[in-house]
Amino acid sequence: MDGKPTKRLRTSIACKKCRASKQRCEGGNPCSNCSHRGLQCEPERTPQHRAHSAQIGDNYEIQFDLPLVARAITTKLLDRYFAVIAPHWRIIEKEDLQQTPYVPPLLLRSICLLSAHLAGTAEKDLTENIAESIRQCFDAHEMLCLPTVSSFKSMILLLASPLFSQSSIMTASACRMALTLGLHRPQHPHPELYWSCIVAARWQALKRSQNGAVGRLCFDLEKTPPETEPDRNSFFGAIYHLLAAADPNHTAPENSIPHPIGTEMSPGYPFKFGNLIRGSTLEQNPTLYSLLDLLQKYLSGSLSEADTAIMDVQRSLAFELNPFNQLSRVSMLR
Repeated sequence: MDGKPTKRLRTSIACKKCRASKQRCEGGNPCSNCSHRGLQCEPERTPQHRAHSAQIGDNYEIQFDLPLVARAITTKLLDRYFAVIAPHWRIIEKEDLQQTPYVPPLLLRSICLLSAHLAGTAEKDLTENIAESIRQCFDAHEMLCLPTVSSFKSMILLLASPLFSQSSIMTASACRMALTLGLHRPQHPHPELYWSCIVAARWQALKRSQNGAVGRLCFDLEKTPPETEPDRNSFFGAIYHLLAAADPNHTAPENSIPHPIGTEMSPGYPFKFGNLIRGSTLEQNPTLYSLLDLLQKYLSGSLSEADTAIMDVQRSLAFELNPFNQLSRVSMLR
């Protein structure tokens, strides 16, 4: 990055109650600690770290408690996220960033981390700085005790990063939190949250099984299938159904359309990938088709040396096959 040191995304986030009791504060209004204890949550800011506003997209204004020097960097990362990732993976809406007095720091950092990944090595220092700040404010035990939708979204986003995607503990934590928050219930207005959790769990389970690991990642998740499933004509829906086909424990909901490739596929079991997207809008998009084709080859155990060479461009196989980051990278480069 032109030889200049990257500005770190630092924040003074603790509310008055958390600061007084020396507890880690997640932010938000109220923060999870105050909400759990039934206390009035009052943000504490210093003159050096006042809340600043930024405008993203179509007249959406957000408040974040960051130093002024980081405002431009954060705004650029948010604009990139909503332009590239959000249209294909709708777990974060711009309204999520309009919380007062400011956006939960872990959620903001998680969004910025994925956005920074899109630039590859050009923003390597920035990516590492954001990841470091995430590790400083991320406390899995604390988040499990005080589950919030914001914390859940943060964990799911982090599982799309190569710096955190190897964490089976984080995946299991996200699964348990999803059930605790009731994201699996038929009346929940945002089923894509639970679908994302299932995608993360299936992906982690498939990687574990291919590495010789035994045991299921989250048995409770298997006992609580979703009432509906995403449209296979969307990129996310195609990813969901490909992983469902590779999961021997998957049972489609009663009201869903029968899966065109069946449910008996497992790694090493060949299947007709073309049936999944033939006639859909995905077939008309060479970029999406190539990404899905690479994933299905991996799931069916038919990766060639040429495919492996393509994946070597990324830092790890897990990142290259992660649907959201892979899509984002190709979208930015074409």
